Amino acid sequence: RIFAATEQGLYVSDNDGTSFSAKSLGFPASYLKTNFVRGHSNTIVAVASPTEGIAISTNSGSSFSRKYKTNVPSLPSNEIKGIYYNVDGSLFLATSKGIAFSQNGFGDFFTTALNNKDIRAIHGKGSRVLAGTASEGFYYSNDGGTNYTLASDFNASNKPINSIFVDDNLRAYLGFSLGLTVSTNQDYNDFDNYNSNYNISSRINKVIAFGT
Repeated sequence: RIFAATEQGLYVSDNDGTSFSAKSLGFPASYLKTNFVRGHSNTIVAVASPTEGIAISTNSGSSFSRKYKTNVPSLPSNEIKGIYYNVDGSLFLATSKGIAFSQNGFGDFFTTALNNKDIRAIHGKGSRVLAGTASEGFYYSNDGGTNYTLASDFNASNKPINSIFVDDNLRAYLGFSLGLTVSTNQDYNDFDNYNSNYNISSRINKVIAFGT
């Protein structure tokens, strides 16, 4: 099963991408962030809308329910721009006013971090968590999201990070409106930039990397 999050809603293919059909999410079709996740059980699918909350499926996308359309007291903002669902069942939400963290998945109680910062993307690997911002570059945590450090060697240049990904070697992949930046190491003190010279000249909304 293939999921495609688009500006007109979610589409699903059950024939290896030969054809797609629109999927009801329980709210009107709207712009969807292209960072939906599948949980460690391979049954959980979630997709975020900056205006409509989150649609969650616990049956591999057969049906969805809606959460976080209205603010819960501990959620910094219901303008949700990114989801990271860890293999241990913990949940990170990137919102326009900081990071919301839940140890119990899609619950209704969150602790917060990077308060009042516009977090555009979030991802992690093990205890390493990365959060991309609208204008400050990105932050990283080495303790599962309790404490964050600004990657000060990265030149943000006020560019919003639309997508962020951490590979198995803890390198960071950062997607921007006009290019891709990749760290050469897990210390985030050296970066390679890929832009229109590498035939990447359009807005990058989602980055995923496999292998080495």
